[in-house]
Amino acid sequence: MVFKPSPLDDIDDADGLSEKELKFGYWFTTHRVKIYQGLLIALVVFDVLLGGYNLFRWGEYAAVGFWADGRLRQEIARPLINYALLKEHFSAKPMSVAANYFFPGVVKADAVAMVKNPNPDFLVLFDYRFMVGGTSTPWRQGFLLPGEEKSIVEFGIANGALVNGATLDLQNLSWQRISSRKVRDLTDFTAERLNFQIEDAGVSAGMLSFKITNQSNFNYYQPRFLVLLDSNGSLAGIEQVVFDQFLSGEKKQVELILLESHSSITSVRVKPDINIFDPKAYIR
Repeated sequence: MVFKPSPLDDIDDADGLSEKELKFGYWFTTHRVKIYQGLLIALVVFDVLLGGYNLFRWGEYAAVGFWADGRLRQEIARPLINYALLKEHFSAKPMSVAANYFFPGVVKADAVAMVKNPNPDFLVLFDYRFMVGGTSTPWRQGFLLPGEEKSIVEFGIANGALVNGATLDLQNLSWQRISSRKVRDLTDFTAERLNFQIEDAGVSAGMLSFKITNQSNFNYYQPRFLVLLDSNGSLAGIEQVVFDQFLSGEKKQVELILLESHSSITSVRVKPDINIFDPKAYIR
């Protein structure tokens, strides 16, 4: 038998390569052309598949996506928020006049309008006057606290006995939103500052009298109080009382002679008319 040596037998083991590594090197050397051809074929197949996919997606976009993008651009250009409705939602609602009263006297008259602020978080400042016949009363400044309903009054209208009524005229309304960061609870804020106790209110022998106590923790400068005289549930007259100052814990006795006959008065309501959001209302 003739022994034929393997090509690997000619490699010197001194190179430090193992037998497996030598066999792999020999195999790679003898097959590298086929390996290169295989990789090239795989790359061509991948490029064909990728190109075909791209052509499919572009065709799909041309047939469907292009028109969908056009509709999307139109939707984006269209305003998504109705700012008019948004402004209406967050802006103040107009104050309303619930009723008008006119109390003519022998020489002068009083005009009253019941007004309401329907906004629970807006203070409103305004100028007002009453149109009486063909003339008007002087312009005065008024206010309504958030959610407040009260009387707007003009006392002692000259020649008022010659007319039958008066109409309230409002101008220069200024709405001021009360920030929740400054006033966390408007109900508590108002109740703490308008905490006045009324006792023994009534009319007797042409004399209006009542006791009023400032139960709040605040001292007021020239606070005003409106006195509503009711007759069987209807407003029959109105008076006002203004103190020079009213300190916390102070109690005052009020006695006021009524110039007109109010024999039919059945109840007396005393309401503070103080702008508690005005720093000038307080004694510092």
